[in-house]
Amino acid sequence: MPQLKATLPTLDGLADPLKDFYKQDGNQFVLAVDGMVTEAELEAATKRVREFRETNVRLMSEVDAFKKNFEGIDPVKVKTDLAELENLRKAGVTKPDDIENTIAKAVTAAVKPLQERLEMSEKERKENALRLQQTEREQLMWSVGEKAGVEPWARKAFLGEAGEMFDVKDGKLVPKDQTAYSKRKGSAGDLVTPDEWATEWLPKNMPGIFKRSEGSGEEGGKAKVPQGDGRTKVIANDPEVAGRNLEGLASGKVTVATQ
Repeated sequence: MPQLKATLPTLDGLADPLKDFYKQDGNQFVLAVDGMVTEAELEAATKRVREFRETNVRLMSEVDAFKKNFEGIDPVKVKTDLAELENLRKAGVTKPDDIENTIAKAVTAAVKPLQERLEMSEKERKENALRLQQTEREQLMWSVGEKAGVEPWARKAFLGEAGEMFDVKDGKLVPKDQTAYSKRKGSAGDLVTPDEWATEWLPKNMPGIFKRSEGSGEEGGKAKVPQGDGRTKVIANDPEVAGRNLEGLASGKVTVATQ
C-alpha cells in the first residue's frame, strides 16, 4: 500500500479509491484523519500560544512593577485615609493652611465663652473698684462737710461741689487744680486744705447749706456763714421741700426753719 501524504496540492495521479481519504482545504487537499490537525491549524494554534505566553510575561512584569511601586502600602489603611481626607474636604480643608485655619477657628470658638467671662469679670472688677473709690471719696468729703456744719439734706450738693474741687490720693483729699486752690504763706505756696475750703470758701458761695444756731442767727459748726440781709425765704425743715429749693439754699436766698 502506498504511503499517503498529509497534504497534497492536487489529487491528479492519485488512485480514485484513495481520493476519498482527502478533503479540500483552501488551495490544498488534506488527508482526513480523525484527531489530526492541519499544518495551518497547527501554525495558528502555535501563534495563539506564543501570543498568550508573551501576554502572560508582560502582565507578570507589570504585576512585579506594581508590587515594587506599592511595596509597604496597606490598602486598608489607604482606604481609611482617603475617607478621612474626604471628610476634611467636606469640612472645607483642601490645603495645609486650611487645617491651621480650621484649628484656629475651633480654638477661638472654644475659648470665646471663657474670654467673655474673663472680660465680664474684669469689667465688674473695675466697676467695683470705681464704686469703692467713689464711696471712699464721698466718706472722706462728707466727714469734712459734717465737721464744717453742712446740713444733712445738703449732702448731695456738698459732695458735688467737693468732687469738683478734690480727689483722693493715698487715702487723703487733695485739690484737683493745684494752681486755682493754693494760698500764699510767706514765700511758699501751700495748697488749700479741704477743711479750709469747707469753712472759709464754701460758706461765702453756698451759705444756705450750713446749720445755724436756733434763734441766734449765728452759724453752726465751724463754717463762717455770712449773715442774711433779712430778705431770705424760710422753708419748712422737710427733705422734699428742701429738694425743690436746692439752688436757693445753696445761694443763701433760702433758709430752713429751725425747730
